[in-house]
Amino acid sequence: MFRTASRSPVLFRGVCFAAVSAWLTATTAISLVAAENQKPNIADLIRQLADDDFTKREAAERELVAVGPDAAMPLHAASKAAGDPEVRTRAERCMVTIGQNAAKKIRDVGGIVSDEPLAEQNASGQLATKLDGCVRRVILKTPEQGEVGLPLLKAFPDMEYLWLQETECTNDMLAHLNHNFLRLKTLNFQEPKLTDEALAHLRHLSVLDYLGLNRCALDGTGFAHLADLKNLHGLSFDGSQLTDAGLSNLARLKHLQKLNISRFRLGDAGLAQFRNFENLESLILNDSPITNQGLKELAKLQSLRSLNLHGTRIDDDGMPTLSQLLKLEQIGLSATVITANGIERLAGMPALHTVSAYQTTISADDVKRLRQIMPKVNVAADKRRGKPAP
Repeated sequence: MFRTASRSPVLFRGVCFAAVSAWLTATTAISLVAAENQKPNIADLIRQLADDDFTKREAAERELVAVGPDAAMPLHAASKAAGDPEVRTRAERCMVTIGQNAAKKIRDVGGIVSDEPLAEQNASGQLATKLDGCVRRVILKTPEQGEVGLPLLKAFPDMEYLWLQETECTNDMLAHLNHNFLRLKTLNFQEPKLTDEALAHLRHLSVLDYLGLNRCALDGTGFAHLADLKNLHGLSFDGSQLTDAGLSNLARLKHLQKLNISRFRLGDAGLAQFRNFENLESLILNDSPITNQGLKELAKLQSLRSLNLHGTRIDDDGMPTLSQLLKLEQIGLSATVITANGIERLAGMPALHTVSAYQTTISADDVKRLRQIMPKVNVAADKRRGKPAP
């Protein structure tokens, strides 16, 4: 609760003011130095939130809101660690107002901004929902939205989810995605102008869980910057330009549990590097030049539960190799030359429950026959096809 204009004894205020000043100097030095370089009065205004004069505290709050996004990060630090509870409360209120003002500007150009947090469980196993007005999700999908929204992202220190699609974002525009975004868990980029150099700006995102880099121009050299992100469990990117050196950097991300590489140009030879992914549970290699030979490397990934090989060059003879993946629950074999006879070879897999076989020669009659042979497995194929495979 705020103090009134009638203040406590001057001695108390002097001690409190000194404590806030000491905290600002010692605890948030990095944020405040950055702030002072941009807006020299931000640090002073935050100190003024603990002033003995009520009118000065009120004025400081108004001025901090007027500063806008540049003040958000220092205010976020103050709201978490300041010794004076009034400073924490006022700082948080400033931060929320700044975020709401920035959110309105983004919504005015069609961007999506939400204060709904990502689903997560609390200590008792229930979903935690903390709707406190702080922006958690931002989605920008046009050049205009990018022009308006990208400079405003620093107004959202509690952001957990960011999706940028065709905003004409460049490597340099990601420089502000640094250690200040301590809650950012999901990043999804569909930006043709982003290259491997952009990944250097992400190396401080310590809680990042998923990174999508589809449509980005990557050869994989930038994956070296992600090696220390121990919480990074999901990665998706276009592998059409991946080099051998890039694949070696990718193999350093041993904590990955979900990996989606479309158009994996290195094919069977490159799959030998996948042996490092001991924790991998989901793998997508759509439209890649992978043959039955490459399946021998994939069979070593005994943690796999989901495997999608849409548009690859595998055939029936590779199915016995796939059957060695005893934890596999779902297989995608669409747009391959697989036949019903090949799928029948998967009948002994203990965890398998779904096989996708669209755009194949498998007919409705084949599906009926397979259902009798594999009653616990749902084989999904096109409803209208020619004669069953011989």
